[in-house]
Amino acid sequence: MKKFALVLLFVIFGLAAAQNVTINYVTGNRGADVQYAKDMAAKYMSTHPNVTIKILQGPESATDRAQQYLQFFEAKSSEVDIFEIDVIWPGDMAEHFVNLYDYDGFSEAAADFFPAIVENNTVDGKLVAIPYFTDAGLLYYRSDLLAKYGFDAAPSTWAELEHMSSVIQAGERAAGIKIFGAMYGKVMPTKV
Repeated sequence: MKKFALVLLFVIFGLAAAQNVTINYVTGNRGADVQYAKDMAAKYMSTHPNVTIKILQGPESATDRAQQYLQFFEAKSSEVDIFEIDVIWPGDMAEHFVNLYDYDGFSEAAADFFPAIVENNTVDGKLVAIPYFTDAGLLYYRSDLLAKYGFDAAPSTWAELEHMSSVIQAGERAAGIKIFGAMYGKVMPTKV
């Protein structure tokens, strides 16, 4: 949240150097995404009374949103100033975006992001996008159970995760403890 606010502030500051500026920002169509964009815009506008940020809801489908953006670009439309894009789009859309490094503060701000994110959003030396959130998976594990079942460290591959999880779940269930694990957002197969 803090990073998005920082990025939004930098972009808007660069675009809003003049008096009474309106910034059109297109976001997704899910309620939480739209509300978050509105909240960040309101926060910025509360300290910059000469800036109006209009939140535009794009199509719900990422495919439809990408198509809409390409139509904006083809038409050389000035309808949108800030685009919310998918992580895989920078290479396809880079020619239509500004180099964020050309704006004060972005070189320093980029250092606060995971290097892989900056690399993903850098095309031909131009930083064309920066995320306002990162879909980074987290792995929680119980070191006591890893040790109990003879594992020296947490898994480092999906195959290790599946194997270790299966061994631990089977062992714990054999002892009468109902334990379950989830992977890829779904519950792993269980036989209780």
